[in-house]
Amino acid sequence: MLDHGGSSRTTPLGRDPELRSLSSLLDDVIAARSSSVVLGGSAGQGKTVLVDWAVDEARRRGCEVVRATGVEFERGLAFSGLTAVLRPLLGGLDGLTDVQVQALQGALGLARSDAPALTVYAATLALLSHAAVTTPLLVAVDDAHWIDRASLEALIFVAHRCDADRVGFVFAQRSGVPCLLDQTHLPRLEVTELGREAAVQLAAAEGVAPAVAERCWVLTHGNPLALIEGVRGLTPAQRAGAAPLPAVLPVDERLLDEFRSQLGGLDPAAVRALGVAALAYDDDLGVVAVALTALGGSSDDLVAAEQRGIVTLARGRITWRHPLLRCAAHEALDAGERRRLHGALSRATAAAGRDDQAVWHLSESVTGPDDAVAARLATTAAAAYRRGALAAAAEAYEQAARLALSPADRHRYLLGAADVHWAGGDYAQAAGLLRPVIDRIEDPVARGDMAVILGQAEAWFSGAHQAVERFEEHARATSPVAPELTAVLMIHAMVGRLMPLDVDGALVAAATAAEAAERTGDPAVLFGAYAARALVTFFAGGGPASETAIEPIGQLASASLDDKDDQGVAAIVQLCAFAHVVRGDAAAAIELLSQVIESSDRAGMLGRSVLARAIRAEALWRTGRWAESLAQMSHLQSLREATSQIQFQASASAVLTRIEAGLGQEDACRRHARETIETSTAVANHHLTAWALSGLGLLELGAERHAEAAARFDEVTALAGHLAEPGVLWWQADAIEAYHGCGRATDAAEALDRLEAQAATTKRPWAVAAALRSAVILDRADDPDARLGEAAAAFAAAEAPFEEARTLLARGELRLANGDRRTGALDVARARTIFDRLGARAWSDRASRLRGETGRRRSSLDARLTPAELRVAMAVGQGLSNRAAADALFVSVKTVDYHLQGIYRKLGLRNRSQLAAIVASDEEARAAS
Repeated sequence: MLDHGGSSRTTPLGRDPELRSLSSLLDDVIAARSSSVVLGGSAGQGKTVLVDWAVDEARRRGCEVVRATGVEFERGLAFSGLTAVLRPLLGGLDGLTDVQVQALQGALGLARSDAPALTVYAATLALLSHAAVTTPLLVAVDDAHWIDRASLEALIFVAHRCDADRVGFVFAQRSGVPCLLDQTHLPRLEVTELGREAAVQLAAAEGVAPAVAERCWVLTHGNPLALIEGVRGLTPAQRAGAAPLPAVLPVDERLLDEFRSQLGGLDPAAVRALGVAALAYDDDLGVVAVALTALGGSSDDLVAAEQRGIVTLARGRITWRHPLLRCAAHEALDAGERRRLHGALSRATAAAGRDDQAVWHLSESVTGPDDAVAARLATTAAAAYRRGALAAAAEAYEQAARLALSPADRHRYLLGAADVHWAGGDYAQAAGLLRPVIDRIEDPVARGDMAVILGQAEAWFSGAHQAVERFEEHARATSPVAPELTAVLMIHAMVGRLMPLDVDGALVAAATAAEAAERTGDPAVLFGAYAARALVTFFAGGGPASETAIEPIGQLASASLDDKDDQGVAAIVQLCAFAHVVRGDAAAAIELLSQVIESSDRAGMLGRSVLARAIRAEALWRTGRWAESLAQMSHLQSLREATSQIQFQASASAVLTRIEAGLGQEDACRRHARETIETSTAVANHHLTAWALSGLGLLELGAERHAEAAARFDEVTALAGHLAEPGVLWWQADAIEAYHGCGRATDAAEALDRLEAQAATTKRPWAVAAALRSAVILDRADDPDARLGEAAAAFAAAEAPFEEARTLLARGELRLANGDRRTGALDVARARTIFDRLGARAWSDRASRLRGETGRRRSSLDARLTPAELRVAMAVGQGLSNRAAADALFVSVKTVDYHLQGIYRKLGLRNRSQLAAIVASDEEARAAS
């Protein structure tokens, strides 16, 4: 896999645009502007030649190069590609933290240590960044579609997170082959067919006459590799044009036949040696030599292939001239010979202490089902899962299922694979494994176990209703024989019913879960069922009496967060956290959510932490920490993109819609609302749809487009108007104001009646205060000035500064209208100060207009900083060192340094203390303003 040596390659013909792009990338890297590119194209289009040119050019400019080439047969071995990239840099481990060193050593098989995926990614970033401090660094990855997923995830993550580092990335990927790179936002450059003039020059180098070269160019459709290999097979007379050309030259899939022909004439020992080399991980000549010795040969058997230019043997490694030659060597083996070679490699890698490789080779060496090998694969899968290599874990479980003798073991391993896919957010793949088999299984308990995973996956891509039907169907089937499983299924059915806001159905599901749990007597099952029932009762508008269980449930559940075998615990903790948000205790919510995020990151379950981060951002938004909320959501978005976690896009976009609505970021708000609505409506995820619609309504309300706002709140009412708990989504007061503003008095009055009834039942501080303000707006208050004072004080006590400022603005308008200019102006000024601090531009402008002034310079950070700068500003401003901020944000220390320079320049600051003052607590920020 590695290429440490230099070469003297000529400049690729006809590739001027591609060479300019690669040259520009190197310019950026040397200038400390990290840059990346993905070269796409069909087989033989010259991607490898371009990668080689970039490598040679980087070395000519004084850059260090680390390189890996993907191998189809290594895709199941976790971090094999990353090992190839990082091996030359391991001497720089002393520049990393102890945790990062342990994570990398465990991932690369250098020590027995498990670490979650994010820690491995962060350690990879730190090592590459550290290496680039003294010398610019190019990471070149050829045939990336064959790199194992764990390695590719790590490299893509780093490519997204490098910023001011002197690190560049060149990925080459075959078009049409599914690859993780297809899901990224990295710049792409498609390598297409070669032009006529360049093709003629290329063929001329092989002694082909111009007219013949033009015909060959047509026959090969401009594919440069097919052209070169094709003309090399011509006779001298054909090259000169004295004899007719064959009807076809090698192209597309026929190109592989040409490479197969290059193996012709080799003796059986050389073919066998190439076969072993083709199957060996890491291209390790030592391991290949041991395996060949066991087969009665030696590494000398490769010399003939080296003389033909098929491979190069140097520095203890085997380098193939082209990946298709490796494919040809692999396909030259019959099935029996391939198994025999895998067996020899299994013993050789085991002797070298590479247990994961040994198990994979062993699994390929057996002729049919083998329970012992399947069990070893399952053990390998579990170990990969623990260290966050989810793709490798799933592949090992699936291979174990293929080798298992008994249907029960086969189904158990398939369930393990599906569970890993689900944990990694690949819901479609999880469902694809379970759907074909679940209905063929006779055992209702085995079917029920599968339904737990399958239903959760279906809820996000097939729809909540389908998921609920599956949960409830299998709950009925398991009730007589496994009530503990029935309880689990019904808890998931409860969650599934909450997604489309079917609260009544959720209450019934929770009650059924509790009844089943009571039949088991199992404390853990009872706790889960009772917690679910208490939570859904709370969300159904149970009022103060339903709050007593929330805090102990969250504390007890959070103690089990690290148990990967009980994914439902995290759901309970997150529901408890959101309940705290609803009841107005943001601090308790943030504490619980931080625990979920930390445990999810440790476990490598990034999908779970996405939802927790979104809820935490909502809690911050409600309490007026808008810059911090936006920074966290920006961090979440960048993490999601860098790790290709797409399953919770709607959740993230929904929360962003509300943040951006308050900030008046109209284009971004509408874009994220559209993303949410398109995704969530299709799967009946009505709570997210309502969230996005309420954000659009707030955006219109801030711009005083009352009719447009009212139309949005009509849609929210249709989805969420039946909810008895007002704190789930703060929208009712906005709707009342919108209806009143566009003259829909009856709708406004009815909405206020509902809000007052809910406030009286639930006693939620926000609802009580919102009802007071809304009553004044609708002229239903006996002492408007006093009622608004009460509302403002209540919002302040509830730590809801945006609502407090809106109430002060309303009172200021009232006082000004009544001729009390002094106190009215004071209220408006106080409101504007809060709006400025939050970054609520439209509302601040409204307050300025009331005072007859234009909007003043605001103190909000988001208006002046890029998303990346905002993340760094919040981290450093909260007291983190540059190193700690880098670790928290999964960026390099150099990137933090770079962004701090921009932050200081834009904000006119000189030191960290001044930055800390800007991002400090509400009281400090208010004093500073």
